[in-house]
Amino acid sequence: MSKPLIFSLRPEPDCSEDVASLTRAGYEARPLPMMAIKGDYAALDKALETFSHTPDTEIIITSKQSGRMLAAYSNSSAFRQSRIWCVGAGSAEILRQAGFIQVEVGKADAAELLEEIDASNVDKKPSLLWLSGADIAFNIEKGLNLRGHRATRIIIYQTVGYTPDSQHPENQALLDALSAGRPVAAIAMSARTITRFAEMLAHQKMPDGKMPDGKMPDGEIPDGKISARSANPILIVQSPAQAERAENLGFSCICAEGLGREALLACAAAWAQRHR
Repeated sequence: MSKPLIFSLRPEPDCSEDVASLTRAGYEARPLPMMAIKGDYAALDKALETFSHTPDTEIIITSKQSGRMLAAYSNSSAFRQSRIWCVGAGSAEILRQAGFIQVEVGKADAAELLEEIDASNVDKKPSLLWLSGADIAFNIEKGLNLRGHRATRIIIYQTVGYTPDSQHPENQALLDALSAGRPVAAIAMSARTITRFAEMLAHQKMPDGKMPDGKMPDGEIPDGKISARSANPILIVQSPAQAERAENLGFSCICAEGLGREALLACAAAWAQRHR
């Protein structure tokens, strides 16, 4: 049987971190990011400058990218003693290494994190500053404010579409593996990533180099499925909603047993082990 190959479709640097983790575990993996991060450092500066004058401010972090930006903030020392609520272990580790002391770690679920914040602040209502990306699956700000908290969401980055050209080495490696009939899987953590991946594959499989008729704007489902399931990678996703999106686009998929990066990597490793 051909050796299985895993691609991570996540934005950098998470993409390369996934590949490094899988490689250390003995699996062949390659980076193929479908999205790129565009940070809004002016928004971050303005928000943190404003809240630096509110001593009881607690900060909510729901992505590793937000954690990286807070850790790299020039005046982050003003918040080193603040309570930081992190959705998962990845963002928490980034902030701990940057010298933040009061870091609370969630279970990779934003809805559960809201419950933890609410339960911890029954007797007090601190200012809650949520540093987030533009795309969210769950609105913590709305949920907290409905419960009487003072939460403010500040968007400090966007994920924008990034598709490697047909001559990109990793893109060619994917096409070569599919052509050779190798077992191929791809890790995705968002519906937009899944859609862009489908568009990229459809583009590469068109003999005239054109996108199929009815190409949709970023984030929407193209008309029709891109090809037979047997010609496509298996997608490894983290929710039933993402699995549905993948299946609607013609992919077979596996839904990880839990949320977050570690669950996805474990699922990818288990898939590769079955195909050895």
